[in-house]
Amino acid sequence: MNNKNNLLANILIALVIASRFIPEVGQYTPVFAVLILTAMTFDKKYMYIPFVGIFASDLLLEYFNYYQFGYIFSSLFFLNYGTFLIIYFSIKLFNKKDSLLSVGKNILLAPTLFFIISNFIVWLTAGGTYPYTLTGLLYCYEMGIPFYRHHLISTMIFTPILFAPSLLLKLKEARYLLTK
Repeated sequence: MNNKNNLLANILIALVIASRFIPEVGQYTPVFAVLILTAMTFDKKYMYIPFVGIFASDLLLEYFNYYQFGYIFSSLFFLNYGTFLIIYFSIKLFNKKDSLLSVGKNILLAPTLFFIISNFIVWLTAGGTYPYTLTGLLYCYEMGIPFYRHHLISTMIFTPILFAPSLLLKLKEARYLLTK
């Protein structure tokens, strides 16, 4: 890993960790934006970036008792990280180039896929909180809408910010090539 990529990886990891501890930010974190950026622009060997950030912040949240139960290494923990992996590989496999259209699709895909999968998991594992019926499943999804909204809005804010430098560089290169 060269120094430039190492610095960028550390900045992205620190961004994920720090954002999850800012009380005013709440659910508005760059987790999905970092996941999208990493999947679309980095080689697979850098896929650890969002996961290290999420894991380190989860460890700290557990340590400072922000979680009301033992989340780390629980079944829900592994299911959530599995969901993040599904999102990462979906973006990696189906978006071969980092165009504006691909970025826009992924801004919608990442939080939506997480919402669908994670709420289904909650419905299955919530210990009877939601009845195991279609009505119970729909109610579980209804209860997840505020979280989905936060994830979608934060992804819509942070993704363009993270992609802006590379897109501006491509625009500059395109203009340079047109003037030659």
